[in-house]
Amino acid sequence: MPTESSGGAPGATLPPVPATATAKPESSPTDLVLRVLGAIGTGIGILGFVTFFGAAILWVRTDKAELPATEAVAVVPRSVLISTGAQFLFPAVLYAVGLVVLVFLVHFAFRASHIWTTRRERGRITIRSLEAAELGRKALAKQQQWKAAAAVLESLREDLAKAHQREQPSPETTRLEAELDAQRQKAAELQAKAETALSNAAKAQTEVDTRTEKAAAKLERGGEQWASEIAAAVLGLVLVVFIDGSVGRVDGAQAFGLILLALVGAALAVSVYWATENFVWFGVMAFVVVGVYLGTATYFNTHNNAKMQPVAVLRSGHDPVAAAFIASTSENVYVGTFREKETPPRLLVIPRTQVVELAVGPLLDQAVARRRAVTMALNECNQTIKETAAAAPAAGANERQAGAAAESGEEQAGYVRACTPPQERKLEAALKRRT
Repeated sequence: MPTESSGGAPGATLPPVPATATAKPESSPTDLVLRVLGAIGTGIGILGFVTFFGAAILWVRTDKAELPATEAVAVVPRSVLISTGAQFLFPAVLYAVGLVVLVFLVHFAFRASHIWTTRRERGRITIRSLEAAELGRKALAKQQQWKAAAAVLESLREDLAKAHQREQPSPETTRLEAELDAQRQKAAELQAKAETALSNAAKAQTEVDTRTEKAAAKLERGGEQWASEIAAAVLGLVLVVFIDGSVGRVDGAQAFGLILLALVGAALAVSVYWATENFVWFGVMAFVVVGVYLGTATYFNTHNNAKMQPVAVLRSGHDPVAAAFIASTSENVYVGTFREKETPPRLLVIPRTQVVELAVGPLLDQAVARRRAVTMALNECNQTIKETAAAAPAAGANERQAGAAAESGEEQAGYVRACTPPQERKLEAALKRRT
C-alpha cells in the first residue's frame, strides 16, 4: 500500500562509496634525492665516511713529503685512518648538533607564541565541543521519538486499510481515520523538531571543526616562521666559514672554492629541511655539509703546508733512524726518510724484532720535523739498554763503551748505551747540517 512521505521512516542510508584502486603516489624530486642520499649513507656508513677523509689527509701528507703515498696509506691500520678522520670530522658533529638546536629554538619560540595566543580559543573550542555533543544527544533522542511516532502511524495505516477492505462503514473506520490524522500531525511535528535538532547539532559540530582547523592552522609554520628558521639555518651553515678560518689561509682559487662549497651545502641542507620539515634529516645533512667543508679545508691546508710526525727508531745492530712516522703494526714500523742532498725520500719498513727504542713526536712542519726527529734520536741514544747477542757491537766498540761506563759510573753490568759514539756523531753532524 502506498504511504505518504510524511510518514516514512526518518533518515536515509548513504550509498556505499565504490572502492577505487589506490593510486601509487608520484615520486617528487625531493623523495628521489632523499632515497639517493639514504642509499649512499647506507653503503658508505659513518665509519666509511670518516675513514675516507682520514685516508685522504694521510695521502696528501705523504705525497707532499715525496713518499709513495698509495703504499704508505695502504699499510696504515684502519683504526689510525678512523682516528685521523675523526679528528677533523668530530667538530662537524658538534656544529651540526648546535645548528639543529639553534633552528629548533627558533621553531619552538614561534610555536610557543602560537600556543599562547590560541590557548583562550582552544578553551572556547572545548566548551563549544561539549555543547555540540549535548545537542547531538538531544537530536538523537528526538529522532528516536520521531521513529516511534512513524512506526505507530504505519500501524494505524495498516489497520485502516483492513477496515476499508471490509467495505462497510463502521465506527471503527471513523475512529481509525481520526487517530491516523492525529498521529500524522504528531509525526510531522516530531519530524520537524528532529530535523531542527539535527541541523543545530550539525551546525555546532561544523563550527567546532572550523575553529579547530583555524587553531591548528595557526600552529603550522607560517611564512614568517619559515623565513626565520631558514635564515637561522643558512646563517649557521655559512658561519662555519668564518669559524674555521681556512679561507684566509689558502690561495684565492681555493678560498673561492670553499666559499662556493659552503653556499651550495647550505642550499642543499635547507632544501632538505624545507621538503621534509624534519630535524633529524636536517641534522644529518648539516653534518655531511659541514664535514665535507671541513674535510676539504683540511685537504687544502695540508696540501699547502703538509706536516709530518717526527720519529726516532733505535735498532739493534743498525744505525738509528730519524725520519717521519707513517704507521706501526705488530710486525713492522713504517717510516719515511727526509730528503737529503743527493738522496730522495723513501719508505722504510723496519721489523719489530729490530726495534730497541721508538719515540714519536707531534705533527710539525717538515723542516721542524726533521730537526725534531734528530733531536729525539740523540735523546734516545743517551739511554742505556740491556745488551743482547744480536745487539752486541764490535769488540773495539765494547771496550770504548765499557771505558765510558767506568768513567761515568752510571751503567750497570749487562747494560750498554743505546748508540755507539760514531752513531751519535753522525746524528750530531746531521743536526748541525740542518741548522
